[in-house]
This record gives sequence, C-alpha cells and structure tokens, in this order.
Amino acid sequence: MSIEIVGNGMMARAASVMRANLPVTIFASGVSNSNEKDVSAYRREINLLERSISDNALFVYFSSYLAEDGDSKYARHKRNVETIVKQTATRYIILRLPQVVGITGNNTLMNYFVKAITREEPVLLQKHAYRSLIDVVDVMRVLQLLIDKNDINLTLAVGPEQPINVIEIFKLVEEAIGCLTRYKEIDTGSKQFANLSELKKILGNKDVLFDDQYQKRVIEKYAMELFHLNQINFQNQKNASAKNTKIQKLFSDKLEGEL
Repeated sequence: MSIEIVGNGMMARAASVMRANLPVTIFASGVSNSNEKDVSAYRREINLLERSISDNALFVYFSSYLAEDGDSKYARHKRNVETIVKQTATRYIILRLPQVVGITGNNTLMNYFVKAITREEPVLLQKHAYRSLIDVVDVMRVLQLLIDKNDINLTLAVGPEQPINVIEIFKLVEEAIGCLTRYKEIDTGSKQFANLSELKKILGNKDVLFDDQYQKRVIEKYAMELFHLNQINFQNQKNASAKNTKIQKLFSDKLEGEL
C-alpha cells in the first residue's frame, strides 16, 4: 500500500524507506524551530495538517518532548496539534521526540554547534540545559516497528535514557570535528526529559537507544559530514558576497565616470 509523506526535509527524506500494508500518511512538515515566534508559521502547519488527515490512512505526527509540560509558544502548539490529531484522525501514531540528528540545513542544536565551529563564531551555552539526541534513522526504526505491529492510537516518547548537558554535547561535537571555538556559559537552562517506560516495553531494555554511548556515537556519525556541508555553504556565501561587492563597485565607478 502507498505511504504518503508530507514534507521534504530531513524527516521526510528519512521516512522514504518506510513500508506498510495499509495506507499511511507521515506528516513531516511544519515548524521545526522551537524558538519560533511567528504565529502564522504555526497556523500554516495546522492548516496543512488538517488537509492531510484522511479517514482511511494511519496518520503519523512527529511531536516534541516539550509537549509534555513546556510553556513556550512552540510547546503549546505541539500540544494543540496532538489534540487535533487525536480528535480528527481515525488511526494515528504520535511520536514525541528530543533533538533529532541527521543531515539538514535547519538550525537544530547539532547544526547550530557545527555552524559556529565552522565559522569560528562564539557560542552561548546554557549552563543548566540538558538535551537528548536521537538519530533520525532510529526514529524511523521505531516508527516502522509500530506500523508493523499495528500499534496505533498512541502517543509515545522516543529517545535515549539520559539527557546530556549541552556543554558536554558541544565539547563532543568539537572533539568529533577536531576543531575548537570559543563559548560562554550563561547561568540558565532547563532539563528536557520524557517518560520512556512505554518505549522500553516495546523495544526492551537492551535496545541500542539505551546504551550509555549512544548519543556520543550519533554525534560522531554526523558531525564531520555536517561540518563539510557547512564549510561549502559558508564558502558559497563568501563568494556571493564578494561578487556582489565587486558588482557594486563597478556600478559605482561607472556612475562616477558619467558625472
């Protein structure tokens, strides 16, 4: 049977390997920046989501750990969308996720760190912030298992067992790339976590997600590739800027010659 994927970003690309015996709609679009303040961005996601839900397809929505009890605009939006899915979709799976890591140009935590290291820019790190990282491949692995088991109409937190201090995450990224950049600690931050008891029942306690070194391996898997992609993007931006400066100078010189 067909799987419809709504979106074209990292999650959508990863979902392209999914398979199912019944119709499935995987909603991999919408607001990905947890600091988003633009109300219209949230409204666009809801409009697209409501158009994407059908009576006969299993509907998959990627939510966030923040939906549990977060008070930000993003967290409240995620809770609202979860409610819409539960009230509208006949069959659904909602996965609450931490920081998803993969190849993307979006401003994820990992990509933010890599981008700063690439450009040798200073980074502000919240001293008391803890975050969990999950490989996008493992998100799809868990989703595939749920689809295969027809384990539906559930909201499931999916991630590793222990969150990591963001300063440690940053240093692991530096170590994986082999480059250092300046950072400043600020005396703030929160600890994001989720109840993983249901996930452990499904996967078992020995799943790779619960290995102590899992998040370090995820960083090592993606850090260098993200670094090289950021190097290319940064160089392209510098080339474009230099070209624009040259054009502006030529235009200015031409005007001066005509005066």
